[in-house]
Amino acid sequence: MLLRAALAGLVVLGGACGDDDPEQEDAGVDGGHDAGRDLGIDAGPPDAGTDGEDAAIDGGPNDPGWVPLPDLPLGCQVDRALYPERLFEPKWSPCGDGCLYLEQDAAYEVRPVKVGGHDRHTASRESYVFTVLGRRRADDRTRPQIVTLVGTDGTVPFAYRQPHSSEPGICAIGSIPYSDGWVGFSITMRDFDEGVAYEAVFHAPLDEIKETEQPMVMLGPDQIADPSVILQPEVSPEAIAFQVPALAEVWLMETGILRRLGGPGSAVPVSPQRVALVGDHVLWNEWGTDVRIAHGALDRAAEPYYGVDGTRVIFATDGVDIAWVQGYGWNGVTGFDRMELWTAPYVREAADLTPRRVLESYAQPSFSGVVGDGLWVVHQDNKTLAIVELASGERLELGLEDARAILLFEPVWVTDEEIAVVGRWDGEETLFRLSRDRAQRIE
Repeated sequence: MLLRAALAGLVVLGGACGDDDPEQEDAGVDGGHDAGRDLGIDAGPPDAGTDGEDAAIDGGPNDPGWVPLPDLPLGCQVDRALYPERLFEPKWSPCGDGCLYLEQDAAYEVRPVKVGGHDRHTASRESYVFTVLGRRRADDRTRPQIVTLVGTDGTVPFAYRQPHSSEPGICAIGSIPYSDGWVGFSITMRDFDEGVAYEAVFHAPLDEIKETEQPMVMLGPDQIADPSVILQPEVSPEAIAFQVPALAEVWLMETGILRRLGGPGSAVPVSPQRVALVGDHVLWNEWGTDVRIAHGALDRAAEPYYGVDGTRVIFATDGVDIAWVQGYGWNGVTGFDRMELWTAPYVREAADLTPRRVLESYAQPSFSGVVGDGLWVVHQDNKTLAIVELASGERLELGLEDARAILLFEPVWVTDEEIAVVGRWDGEETLFRLSRDRAQRIE
């Protein structure tokens, strides 16, 4: 039996004429490349869960107190933990000079994902990584999955339990980003036999989310037409944004408002990637033969932000600086004939952007980077991060020498003190926190 969710009060704002067409085709060249990490059904190991999955709160010292979120459609059951701190106690241990890593737990396999974030514009200086918990030595492959954030202060501020991905349909939480005291995520719900789809979007302060029962926005069949899965959430205190690769759109939301940006028929009709959010101002890469930066907001339609004919411009921003690799002569397979690194102070209005070239010759295996506290940082190899100081153009390297350590992705956060990156320690997934003081200048 399908449970119909109330959609009353939802205001849908379109941009150009193509923004409201539910039949839009995917115009993306490389769209959806982050789908695996964003859709929670593939985020965790198949044997995740806890003992006594169906038990009510028993008041024991290890019971997280699972209670279901009410009124989710399609029979989807997602439970929130009243006492998430009872799941496990995160421990950060040394992995060399200026290095900490997240230890594994006796009961859980702790799997950080390259999502989370830190306080960019507030004084609290908190940082959190999105984490999937897998039950060790479990032989019941129907056990639910558990997702949460883990803080650098050793806290588990909330946790959710969702059905195992082998069950029919979809009932799954996507990735959970953090920024300036706020979190956001979507619960994806699909009944493939009936062709019905819902998305429950949550957005709340971190210290309130574990008590939050109702979504900020519930999207139903009138808004969600398969396969329009919303992916790669970005969050700020003002809003939450998603890329929707199947529609070549970016969706921006605040309480009761959905703003659909881009897509065929708009000023930026091609596939969105690398969504970034500053307040209610969302930026993304519009990915076609050329790649440019597009943007929009709750009070404006999508439009170009920056681009150069014949180039691919791949950007990142922390809301203070914006930086990008500008690549010339893409060969369609392995890279560019040449690359430059550019930067500018972040501005909301494209007309106010003041680009400045940092490096005329930029040579890195990755042209996808992260901006933070005046730095551009990329994953160079499985031992090293490559860093460029945006003010001076000076280049640095930051790495790990221990044979047990492997770096896997671009950073989760870059602050004035540390750079955090997902990797493996002695074969198990973890998050490394590397002190910026250890970075070595390249002569």
